[in-house]
Amino acid sequence: MTTSSLSKSTRDAAQRATDEAMQAVEDAADGARAFVHDAVDKVSDTVNDLRRSIEPVIDRISHTTQDLAHRGVNAAAQARDNARRTATQYTRTTQRYVSSRPIRSVVIAAAAGAIIATLLMSLRRSDN
Repeated sequence: MTTSSLSKSTRDAAQRATDEAMQAVEDAADGARAFVHDAVDKVSDTVNDLRRSIEPVIDRISHTTQDLAHRGVNAAAQARDNARRTATQYTRTTQRYVSSRPIRSVVIAAAAGAIIATLLMSLRRSDN
């Protein structure tokens, strides 16, 4: 073998080794891409499964919240109506009492005013 044929065979061997190494790198990169792609698909599937399993819970919470809000509004309306009825009853009772006993009503009102005035003056004195 001559030097030039040895040199050519060395170059050819080096080229084959380089080609094989490049193919191995490409195969490894393809394998890594496939692995990552599969992992992403699995994560995506898991997220979708979780989303599907959570949606009914979120719907139930939403409906329960809306139901509680409606109940609260209805309870407040009932309390308002009850307070209005009670105030109307007290007003009518007071009007009947004042109509049937006008002088006594004036005396009671004056006494109540005097008591309130006395309490306010004593509170002012204690503040000073």
